[in-house]
Amino acid sequence: MRRTTSDGLFGAAGLALAATVALAATGFPERADAAVRYLYFLSLVLGLLSLLLVSQSLLRSRRAAEKAASASVEWIRAPRLFLGTLLAMLCYAWITPHLGFFPASFLFMLYLGWFLGFRKPLLLLGGTAGLLAFIWLVFVRFLAVPVPGGPWG
Repeated sequence: MRRTTSDGLFGAAGLALAATVALAATGFPERADAAVRYLYFLSLVLGLLSLLLVSQSLLRSRRAAEKAASASVEWIRAPRLFLGTLLAMLCYAWITPHLGFFPASFLFMLYLGWFLGFRKPLLLLGGTAGLLAFIWLVFVRFLAVPVPGGPWG
């Protein structure tokens, strides 16, 4: 599969997903108004980025037709990193109900950052803590999205 083809397919899938999320949000109850606004925002961003991907694919295919060649897609460039990340994601999904969202996410983000080659511990700790604080502020406090509490509630 050529890159232009895969970009077009993924862009079309993104447009379909954005439309589906926006339509699903219309059925939310009135008390979830903040969540509905957030879903509309996500749908808009996903739709715009997918539209950009489709248009970029169409422009590339036109140029590729002129040059009569296009680069093929290499789906997995680093199998070790891909499989390690996949294993970490499966472990994260398994451990989250037991530890809770925030402790499991903290451990997952630290491990994954280190595994993928980020070797500045203070920046890794600070970035992880900052991102989780942002998630807590936006999703737990502002949008009141329930997260798995684990043994600590």
